[in-house]
Amino acid sequence: YVVSDTRRGEQTTRLKYWFDRTRDMTLARMQQFDSKGLLAGDITYSNYLPPEHNTGVRFPTEIYIDRPYEDYALRITLKSDSIQVNRKIPSTAFTLEPPPEWKETLRIVDLDKK
Repeated sequence: YVVSDTRRGEQTTRLKYWFDRTRDMTLARMQQFDSKGLLAGDITYSNYLPPEHNTGVRFPTEIYIDRPYEDYALRITLKSDSIQVNRKIPSTAFTLEPPPEWKETLRIVDLDKK
């Protein structure tokens, strides 16, 4: 199955999603188009792992990204034993410390406070 995403007021498709109906409707491909309708990115997903026993989540172990106008492609291969679903992550994993030379000029905004 193919699902096309067109933004309101635009004539061209911006995203297309391909779902493999023979493999539990997994995402097989995604294409991104620019405002002129030209292909900006083409991503394929394959070799999905079986569903996680607790979550039912399936992961592709091979992802291929092609960006024709930026003249590059990238293949990502995941090792199945390296994937951990919903594991505990310490809050320090999301803490970024600015370099010392930025401390005087850096403005910090707390997005949780309004």
